[in-house]
Amino acid sequence: MIRYFLLPIVLCTNSMLVHSQLMNGDFENWIIVKDSIEIPEYWFDLTPNDPLSVSKSEKAYTGPYSVQLSTYNTFHHDFTPVYIASKLEPNKLNYNLSFAYLIDSISDVGNGRILILQKDSNGSEIVIASKTLLNITKEFITDQLPFELNTLDSFWIILGAENKFTPIGNEGFTSVLYDKIILDEIVATSHDSGLDCKPSFMSDYNLLQLKIDCSHFTNYRIYNVLGMLLKQSVIENQNIPIEYNGIVIVQLTGETGESMSLKIVNH
Repeated sequence: MIRYFLLPIVLCTNSMLVHSQLMNGDFENWIIVKDSIEIPEYWFDLTPNDPLSVSKSEKAYTGPYSVQLSTYNTFHHDFTPVYIASKLEPNKLNYNLSFAYLIDSISDVGNGRILILQKDSNGSEIVIASKTLLNITKEFITDQLPFELNTLDSFWIILGAENKFTPIGNEGFTSVLYDKIILDEIVATSHDSGLDCKPSFMSDYNLLQLKIDCSHFTNYRIYNVLGMLLKQSVIENQNIPIEYNGIVIVQLTGETGESMSLKIVNH
């Protein structure tokens, strides 16, 4: 099913501009492309078949706007999957994509989806990582998608609203709002390593503590490698308790938008 839905993406991505960093991830800046149709700046509409499929919404997680993707096609009065994308040039292989989303209308055959695409050695786009978003949400919720690229070639971040494809067409209406898209490099570390931010480790009654000497980070979230949120809290006394064994992703955030992700190996 995903391969079918990605058909318009494969046909259009070669014409996209490449950026060195994710731009306009909060969807505050919009541009007019034609006939008074607005799209978020630095993002590309991969399915430009309906001017209302990608729209500016005043229901936002932060700031005045978010982007709303709707699968109902007002031209043909049917349902069509819709995607927007940003193409990036990486300088690392490991990243963490955090985002906020709200599903305000969904059928039992639709979903939101976030995809990371990159070309393989044969020049075909393949899915590096994906996350499917289900169920109506009363308010914006946050999530993340850690991923590892195959090469340092350009890749695509794709946000979508999808519905079910059947032999007689697409079924089901889906409306998904996205906001606060942040791309962090994942810095791999373990008990005995250090970073530019000078984190260090200590054990307190067999509990691993991550100590951060960067005062501009005020909050943290801990995820497993599948992107499931394990814990979130404020940073107290510059210490973060790591209560989970194995590999976890620790995302640090500050009050003015600073963000950094750490990959922690807790033996």
